[in-house]
Amino acid sequence: MDTFVEKYKELKSLLPNEKPIGIVFKTKVKKYYYDTATGKALVCGDIEFLLLDRILSDDEGGIFLLAKDYPDEISNALENIISTIKSENILKVSKFSSMNIPLGYEKLIENNLEHIILEITEKCNLRCGYCTYNEDCDTDRGFSERDMPDEIAFKAIDYIFNNSVDNSKISISFYGGEPLLKYKLMKECIEYAKSINSKIDIHYSFTTNCTLVTQEIANDLSKLANISILCSIDGPKEIHDLYRKDSRGIGSFDNAIKGLRLLVEAFGERAKEVIAINAVYAPPFSFDKIENIKKFFEELTWFPNEIMISASYPRNESVPLLKNYLNKTKPDENLCLDFDYEKWDMSLYEWCLQNYDSKGIFLTQMSNQLFTRLYRRNISDQELDKIPFNGCCIPGQRRLYVMTNGDFKVCERVGEAPVMGNLDVGINKKSTKNIYIKNYERESMKKCAYCWLAKICDICFASCYDSNGLNIEKKEMSCLERKTSYIDIWTSYFEKLEVNPYCFDELNYELS
Repeated sequence: MDTFVEKYKELKSLLPNEKPIGIVFKTKVKKYYYDTATGKALVCGDIEFLLLDRILSDDEGGIFLLAKDYPDEISNALENIISTIKSENILKVSKFSSMNIPLGYEKLIENNLEHIILEITEKCNLRCGYCTYNEDCDTDRGFSERDMPDEIAFKAIDYIFNNSVDNSKISISFYGGEPLLKYKLMKECIEYAKSINSKIDIHYSFTTNCTLVTQEIANDLSKLANISILCSIDGPKEIHDLYRKDSRGIGSFDNAIKGLRLLVEAFGERAKEVIAINAVYAPPFSFDKIENIKKFFEELTWFPNEIMISASYPRNESVPLLKNYLNKTKPDENLCLDFDYEKWDMSLYEWCLQNYDSKGIFLTQMSNQLFTRLYRRNISDQELDKIPFNGCCIPGQRRLYVMTNGDFKVCERVGEAPVMGNLDVGINKKSTKNIYIKNYERESMKKCAYCWLAKICDICFASCYDSNGLNIEKKEMSCLERKTSYIDIWTSYFEKLEVNPYCFDELNYELS
């Protein structure tokens, strides 16, 4: 016991005054400690694992109970931890100081704007049950008859050219509503952008429900060299039509799949590079449903198997509305609607984790995204006391969303968040910096400063802003969801590395 006391005193002298930041987790065959400050994940023995768990929770009583339960092993385990602290520089940080935000914000948004998204219409020919623009959802604008005037669209294109002078390439996206309702304006914007500068590399993109694609539109688009089209197809007819209906309540599958095929055939060999699919994975949730979606795309004889297929959950704001929607639309009487609409579903992530090693393009991007932040985390011999700006972009630099009236927002995924400026006066730098940078950092650091996930957290403005700015309660709900899911992701990540140490090397190239 005397040896234990001496070793424990030495350990305490090496630890910070408050509990260090990290987490222990285990796979089926090994136990690990992740040290947030250095980014290191270290294998540990059984007793070390138990000790580290008590150290991280500041449970001194629990440590003494371990000494009683494991009198022969405890001193050696303490010595191993002490030695590792000295050699690996772990367990040194109990509080992070600040977020690592790039300097020179004003210059970045004046000279380095990368991507502009034009909300060319608020109209849509569908009324999808999970869409946050529906009248039953009060966290976003509703559908309206507003279109972006031509002069505002052209002025927005001028804006990105004027504010991207340090860039060799830019992106212009078209958003709605359904952007193909304003296809004529899309074409005019593309021609206008080409006329301004023929030297800079311009990439165009838009998301579509595919129902308005005609042969003429497909042929026109196929002539563009740099374009990406994200097609919203939820899977086979019975899954797609459950939520994706038009204003008369009629399913949109037949027209959507027809439009998708026109695009695929028009682009030919380029289809696998230009076209991508996003399926919204909405209740009822199950592995069988995911497998049915996968099987549907695999069995489309005209659909290139190299086309990327991703899936996403409905936005959190719309989930509580789905039960009423399904009851109101009276789907198939055999469909089970008895599930918990308030509980976070994890089945999509779980399926991706379980099927990561399977070959094929289905959900590959999503699977890679689950692991990329772990694979690319910063690992250092020095304890770094700054953390990233969570998963947030620099507002007004990486992307800028231009509404139909010319107002600016952070991006298309943020709902009723504060406006950043407009095309007439530009970005209000002082206000934007206060709302989206200074206040975000100040309020977030009250919890992020002590969080084991802080170095790899992907929460962004879309998860935590409303019309009043940062909604810290909303952010904390997203935080809880992330921490719950990342424990499973960590475990799966290291289980795969135990089998094949090189299995994630492709992540060096897959995502930017």
